[in-house]
Amino acid sequence: MKVKFICNACCIVETNTGTQILTDPWIENGVFEGSWCHFHKLKTTINDLKNIDAIYLSHIHPDHYDDRFFNFPKDIPIIVLDHGLNFLHRKLLDSGYKNLIKIKDKETIKFKDLELTLFAPFSGNNFFEENTKLGNLIDSGIVYEADNQKIFNANDNNPNPEACKELKERFGVFDISMMNYNSAGPYPACFNNLNDDEKISEHFNNLERNVDYLYENLKILNSKYFLPFAGAYVLGGKLSHKNRYLGTMTWDKCIEMLNKKNSIQGTEYIALREQDIFDLDTGMSNKEYIPIDENEIKTIFKMFWQKLNIPMKTTQYQI
Repeated sequence: MKVKFICNACCIVETNTGTQILTDPWIENGVFEGSWCHFHKLKTTINDLKNIDAIYLSHIHPDHYDDRFFNFPKDIPIIVLDHGLNFLHRKLLDSGYKNLIKIKDKETIKFKDLELTLFAPFSGNNFFEENTKLGNLIDSGIVYEADNQKIFNANDNNPNPEACKELKERFGVFDISMMNYNSAGPYPACFNNLNDDEKISEHFNNLERNVDYLYENLKILNSKYFLPFAGAYVLGGKLSHKNRYLGTMTWDKCIEMLNKKNSIQGTEYIALREQDIFDLDTGMSNKEYIPIDENEIKTIFKMFWQKLNIPMKTTQYQI
């Protein structure tokens, strides 16, 4: 199989016979009331993504299902988790999409030359056990099987160690695992009881916590390849000054932090840019990887901050 990365949680999985499944096509800036943006501005358009066989929508959050620009043929198969009538199902049906392929938790179905298995939220909250019943209610993850290969796309549905053990026992070694490495929450960026230095400190604590948790899961899964996936966004406009406090980083930074830990024998960390294609047969991308220029990110947001007359501590900022 091949994985064509687009952005954030959007990719296309393609089998050797040419079957293509698109995942979570958020393309246009401005979801979440105009605040969430891509960096860089994407070259890909929705029209570039229409020559596919099906769409997998992991959940209803607009950085995964952007209903503003979700414009596909009404009869296209849309793969969704079957956990009762929910907001995503209703929204799709109300918009005229009737061909929903509903897959229950841990159920496997055949789609063309693929076997697809979906998973309900693995845990309520990975860091706060007391929130297990009131935490994550809507996310899903998927396993693709074809060409004697297996792809695990956790998306925002981060597994806990127990779930990783179950996945490993059921599927064996994944050829590639695609897992979230960021935390898209309000803390500490939106907490006014913290001063600037405290927010910066908590920002780095978030990054360390996320990578430590990811690393423990990667040791259990021990996939051939790991692709940092989902959770890549920046805040634009008047909210851009909060980027330095978010619990987010680039996928380059994620791999850099993972590489500082003991290596996981048999697992290789890879990164892809927009429209890069990774071939599981060859273990290679179709393009030479170009690292993200964090200085360019800082320069753009510095212009935002200067326009808003907000001071920027460039020595402490980390996207």
